[in-house]
Amino acid sequence: MKNFLNKLSEILFPSSLKCVICKSELNNGGYNSICNKCIAEMQLITIPCTTCGDNMQHENIYCLNCKSRKETYFARNRSVFIYENAAKNLVISAKFNGEKYLAQTMSKFMKSCYLDNRYKCELITFVPSGLKRTKERGFNLAKLLADNLSMELNLPLVDTMQRINETHQINKDFKSRQENIKDAFKLLENVDIKNKIVLLVDDVYTTGATMNECSKVLKKAGAKEVFGLTFAHTQKKVINELN
Repeated sequence: MKNFLNKLSEILFPSSLKCVICKSELNNGGYNSICNKCIAEMQLITIPCTTCGDNMQHENIYCLNCKSRKETYFARNRSVFIYENAAKNLVISAKFNGEKYLAQTMSKFMKSCYLDNRYKCELITFVPSGLKRTKERGFNLAKLLADNLSMELNLPLVDTMQRINETHQINKDFKSRQENIKDAFKLLENVDIKNKIVLLVDDVYTTGATMNECSKVLKKAGAKEVFGLTFAHTQKKVINELN
């Protein structure tokens, strides 16, 4: 009987639960499978750029990256965390270390961000990864996040685009990213999103070049509006301007 009770207790209150970031035991609480210490290191974006969602110092402002963009095709983007410290480690573990189960933790935060921003989207899609990159990693993190959000928000998931240019964006500056990603995506056949409000999901918003190019494809396909949602946002070291 004692062994049975011990096993039952372990099932109900497992002692082996660990933080998905630092792997320490979650004996002292936490949130979404992340310990209190790591949560404290994750910087929420509380004052976003009105367009791209970058972390700002004052309300009703937009960043110079958004000002310098010739045309913005998405209505606005929102991200949960600044891409650094524990939040950055979480993305790296999921995307580059093959720990794709972390997408479930990430999508829970993104669901809260979606609801807090009162998005009213009609379907979900995601930034596609190139076939070579997807084969190397075994999955597309953006698609995993979109899959989870589709279930959490009860919205249909639609595979809308294919990436035809697989040149990576890593270590490229704002202007280079704009040029590199131009015409990198195309609409899949038989995709019908006319007059739909679309939620476009990705893991990290860097300069917005990828988000904007994908939104361009979706808008040309007839989407009424495109709203972006990412887990993290790379904070820009630029002067922010008032509207």
